[in-house]
Amino acid sequence: MEGAEFQLKQEDTVIATGISDKQGLINWAVSTGVDLTELNGTYTLVETKAPAGYMVNASGWEVTFDDNGLLTGGKNLADQKVLTVNTTKENGIRLTVENLKLYELPETGGTGIFVYTIGGTLLLMAAALLIYKMKREEVLKG
Repeated sequence: MEGAEFQLKQEDTVIATGISDKQGLINWAVSTGVDLTELNGTYTLVETKAPAGYMVNASGWEVTFDDNGLLTGGKNLADQKVLTVNTTKENGIRLTVENLKLYELPETGGTGIFVYTIGGTLLLMAAALLIYKMKREEVLKG
């Protein structure tokens, strides 16, 4: 999804930040002097901003790189779900993560009291009119 923003961290240090494009590929901007092709070890990938209509995955993902800088594993930190990894030096690193759509609340309630208020007011006016007519007839007869 376009517009998702991520941070790649090692412990509490932000290594790089990135924004996804239309194809879902992240364009990384390195904030330290680290070469992203030479990563080795375990890092945390955190989504900091989700595209419109989607939720931020606050837990993040744990990703592991081998000695060659290739991604060898990844899992969601919340549910420990293993992520799909496809990586080569030629094609780059591909890590498939699931976007969570924002939920929509169902409409609750009904039309409210407006219809009942109008209906009650009309009945009250009809009753007042009937009483007025009946009193008028009594006055005329008597």
